[in-house]
Amino acid sequence: MALNARQQLFMNNLLAGMSQKDAYEKAGYKARGNVAKVNASQLLTKPNFKKAYKREQAKIAKRTNVTHDMITAGLLKEARGNGADTTTAGRNMAWNYLAKHKGYYELDNKQKADPIAQVLKEIAGRSAPLVKDENG
Repeated sequence: MALNARQQLFMNNLLAGMSQKDAYEKAGYKARGNVAKVNASQLLTKPNFKKAYKREQAKIAKRTNVTHDMITAGLLKEARGNGADTTTAGRNMAWNYLAKHKGYYELDNKQKADPIAQVLKEIAGRSAPLVKDENG
């Protein structure tokens, strides 16, 4: 299924480097702020959008002769401060992009699960009560 005009514009905006929220708003969708951010995130998960986005990324990579390895190497060079004009902000941003790429933040988000909620979930799954009442 082909993308509609707004979806296509949203994709073009993302490919141009806009944030998801800005790309969504500039594509003509009515939602603004956090709602736009959530809607944009949901649109990115749709199979037809993901397929079209990956196809466009591949076209751009081929046209510009930029590979995944080249991007990773460039980010690593910046993160390590090996470039002639690196900055602290640039190094921090490069490390951030590398961490996202490697999925480190996904692991971190799993570690931030609410421990109380997990204990309650475990307790709810037990068949026997933890404490005996006065009758038993």
